[in-house]
Amino acid sequence: TLVDASSVLTTHLSELIRRNAHELVGRQEVQELLGACAKDAPKLVEDTVPGAITLGELVRVVRGLLREGISVRDLRSILEAVADSAPRSKDTHFLIEQVRRRLARQITSRVAERGVVYALTLDRTAEETLRHSLGHNDGEPTLAPELATARALIAALENKSATLAAQGRSAVVLAPADLRRAFFEFATRFVPDLFVVSARELAPGTTIEPAG
Repeated sequence: TLVDASSVLTTHLSELIRRNAHELVGRQEVQELLGACAKDAPKLVEDTVPGAITLGELVRVVRGLLREGISVRDLRSILEAVADSAPRSKDTHFLIEQVRRRLARQITSRVAERGVVYALTLDRTAEETLRHSLGHNDGEPTLAPELATARALIAALENKSATLAAQGRSAVVLAPADLRRAFFEFATRFVPDLFVVSARELAPGTTIEPAG
């Protein structure tokens, strides 16, 4: 297929922006989003910022969603999830996970094909090994498996992702909720376009087909 130079450039720039959207959004951009949302739901915006969390805390939630390729266009659902969850905890990672569950239909539509998610799964031994290596660094959940384990895991992910890409499918990993975020941060350093989801983030009725 022949593609003109301008299309190549546009596609490349769009991909760069998509991958780095979380670094391009700050307080000013989120404040503008809140202003637009306040026109239709002023009470919701007021109850969330500053009612439940600060603007800075909301910016961190928005960045966390964008970091994993989640659209923030449905700001109303995001604010409702934050306002409902913040009384329990204002921890950024907790709020992000609660928002992701509220956006289950959006996430499912991103990773499913006609209601079916072809997902890579972790066997019980791999889960336990990763769970034992789970820790925190500057408040961020992190995985620090032994070198041999890390290499084996990365090789398997690269191989399976390439196989799925050849089939025209996205690389999706179904992970336990307690490992999901840390696994994403670990795995995407080596397989950038990986989606990591938990079962609770998929819409009811979604079928999961193991892809490896």
